[in-house]
Order: sequence, then C-alpha cells, then structure tokens
Amino acid sequence: MRRGLRLRWRLFIRSVLAATAATPNRKLSLVFADFSERAGLLFVAKDHHFFEEQGVDVDVVQVRNGPVAIAAVAAGEAQFYSVSATGASLGAMAGGLDIVFVAGFINRLDGYFAVSTKVRAPEDLKGRLSVSKASAAASGCLRKSCSITGA
Repeated sequence: MRRGLRLRWRLFIRSVLAATAATPNRKLSLVFADFSERAGLLFVAKDHHFFEEQGVDVDVVQVRNGPVAIAAVAAGEAQFYSVSATGASLGAMAGGLDIVFVAGFINRLDGYFAVSTKVRAPEDLKGRLSVSKASAAASGCLRKSCSITGA
C-alpha cells in the first residue's frame, strides 16, 4: 500500500517539476481552498517528505476560496492550486488564464447526502429528491446515484 502511494506521489511530483521546469531545491507554493481528503493528501506528502525526496521545497497554504487561489496563481504568488474542475478554475481558463490541470488525486464522483432517519434504502427517496445547492457537481452526483440505485 505504502509503495503504491509513494509511486503515485513520485509521478505527481515529477509532473510538477516538469510543469515548472523546477530546479532542485526550488521553493514552490501549493494552495488549496477546501478542507477535504484531497487537501489531506498534501499534508501526508509534506509530512512524509515526498516533495523533499524529489528536491522540491513545497509550502502548502490554505486560502479562503477558489477565486482567491486562482488570483494567487495568476499573480505568481502560488505555482499550484489543488482543485477539481470548479467554476473558479474553469471560468479562469475560459477567461484566458494560462493554467492547466496536471494530475488527479481522486478521480471519482464523490458527494454526501443527508437524509431523515426514516430513509432506510435508496428506494425510499423515489419521488422526493431535491438538491439544496444548485451546482453541476451536486445535481450530477444526485443524478448518478439515482440512476445506479433506481431511485
């Protein structure tokens, strides 16, 4: 398990080095704007010295939100933004900011549903579903879950 994780991090860090033409011991900033398992991976890599093993000194910084992270990258204050395809990142790309997606840590649809204690199976939700936040991710996650479970 640990060997596989190390291999993935080495591949990611090499892509980071290639993307920035980094020289050994170069100081880089990596920002994130959420607090999730995705952000947790960055701290695991930092604590286990995965970046240093590849000759990169990475500063992991949490910022308030996606637009702030995009602004930091655009201004050159951060070289990397750990993000999924969000409105901020895709909008910045569509608006002409020269950024690219380099790698994916968690390539799966993830989301959570809060339901009443009366709900025991997905079928109990049939005809009662609604999305509390109108976003592509929330509604896409809900639709995919419904199609899989038949709800």
